[in-house]
Amino acid sequence: MKLQVYVIPSIGRLTLHPRFLKPQTQVEYGALFFSFVLRKWRYQVSDFFGQYWHQFGARVHGTRLQPLYWFGNRITTRKCLDEYLFKMIPKRTQEVEFIFPTSVSEQQAKETLVRYLSNKSFGSRLVGWSLMLPTSFFIAKFFVLGANALFSYNVFRINAAWRASNGQSRLQDLVDRRKVIWTQSSDLESLIGQTSDQVSQDLKSQGIEYQWQSGSDVHDEVVLRMQKELKLPELIQSHRRTRMHSLVFGSS
Repeated sequence: MKLQVYVIPSIGRLTLHPRFLKPQTQVEYGALFFSFVLRKWRYQVSDFFGQYWHQFGARVHGTRLQPLYWFGNRITTRKCLDEYLFKMIPKRTQEVEFIFPTSVSEQQAKETLVRYLSNKSFGSRLVGWSLMLPTSFFIAKFFVLGANALFSYNVFRINAAWRASNGQSRLQDLVDRRKVIWTQSSDLESLIGQTSDQVSQDLKSQGIEYQWQSGSDVHDEVVLRMQKELKLPELIQSHRRTRMHSLVFGSS
């Protein structure tokens, strides 16, 4: 089956977001639905606290408390853009198509993929978190609340590292077998441009000036509308994650 990955420009880098493959069995559908609901709840909680945190950041901008804001961003932002991409590549994927607007060059998209594939740390992460599992399980038997949260997170990280490692291996295999298609889409460019114009008009009525420059970061409201138009669940989360990564870690 062919997996489509949409590419959207962000600050200093690109957002890569796959479309979910259609489930083949009821069990697979149930697992996909359950994980989607769980992530949606997690994103809602994260967005709720993030809203107040960034409001705090706006208030302390230029003050002595600004370093505290950026320190909080650094310790709560993981370098995991590649992990999120790889986790969404099922083993049954037979072909991958990267779809990017005309304002993004094929070379830019390929460089992003090469950088992601060069990260070989998922295997060591899997081993590290697995070695911690007996300890966190033992502690969880005696300290119910905090320790069970640690144990649950430990299991979550093992699963994430395992899925990312498998997804990376699958994608690398498809690259080696020339099963990756690069599609520069004028339709995607037009969708971004037209949606940005609509958002610009809406914001202008609120006294806010916004104008999208081709190839630059795309406004959140634009991405939300594109998510609905393209039927791409969680596109906005991927885009916000990419932007935050760039703001905190730069191009590293």
